Amino acid sequence: MIQQTPEFGTRHGYFHHSNPVASDGKTFYDKAFIRPRKNKAYAILKGEIKGDKKLAQQTIDEYRNLNPKMLSGVVVQDICDSCLLDNVPYNEALKTGIDKLNEFTPSFWKDQEKEIAERDHRTKLLYAEKEVKGNKVWKRSPDDATHYELDLVAQNAIEGLKAAQKEQGLNRLEAEVDIYGSLPNCELMYNGRPDYSSRIELKTQWDSNVHTDSPRVNSLPKSIKAFHLTQIAGYWHITGNLPTIVYANRIGYVTFSPSHDELKQALQFIVETCQRRERLLKLTNNSEELCRLTDPGWADIIGWKDMCPSVVQQAKKIWGVDHEKDK
Repeated sequence: MIQQTPEFGTRHGYFHHSNPVASDGKTFYDKAFIRPRKNKAYAILKGEIKGDKKLAQQTIDEYRNLNPKMLSGVVVQDICDSCLLDNVPYNEALKTGIDKLNEFTPSFWKDQEKEIAERDHRTKLLYAEKEVKGNKVWKRSPDDATHYELDLVAQNAIEGLKAAQKEQGLNRLEAEVDIYGSLPNCELMYNGRPDYSSRIELKTQWDSNVHTDSPRVNSLPKSIKAFHLTQIAGYWHITGNLPTIVYANRIGYVTFSPSHDELKQALQFIVETCQRRERLLKLTNNSEELCRLTDPGWADIIGWKDMCPSVVQQAKKIWGVDHEKDK
């Protein structure tokens, strides 16, 4: 059962903690400004409240933050869910995934041609199995191609999840669910959403340089990425289960199970971040003042990069940035 949100969280729309990958400023802005505006816009479109539907749709379009890589990862998990949880034949699940990915349209402020090319790269027959120095490898070969990048990544993700299931000693995989738990000396609950069985996380890696005839495979990592380690450390803290993370690309997969020391160190970062955020939340009744107490992290990898420029400019006004000079 989820505890009632303390007043200091409610007044800023900050109801629980989650993996602290974005800056404090970006996180507070998302929860205090973006989420309520989006919720109101969706409610208007659904007819739940009165309002200008054209303006509501414009608001949703401005806050839409989806790119081909993100959607491709979602589609691969959908394929894995269909095959591993619902026993749907692989080819049927793949076709559904291809159809979903092909429906993607870029946000209006993005490079339309570039994003459509990246989308199309996933679902075109481009790869054939070739022998190179005695080894079978997948090479770009449009003339005799048999597989899509989406297909290869999905197959490797399925095999990686099966390996993780075996490592974990699970009879079957279970679907993702929200899990909640408390953190040391924090009043707000911590929330996570593991992909499988409350302990297995799936991450996909996609080709780069796809706008040329020489796409490059995005290599599998040699260790767990820092922001993924904090993600699964949260799962471990809540459930007590040692987690496994699966990375898959078009040439293979790799699984990692972190050590207790790695998990403890990542959890320490989570706790320190969430304690700091609660102190900041308690300092003001005004969400604009709350944001101004923080570093927005404009240049952070995870943050503002993919957002609509007009939304970023709105945010910069809160931090007192002269947005006219940025034009």
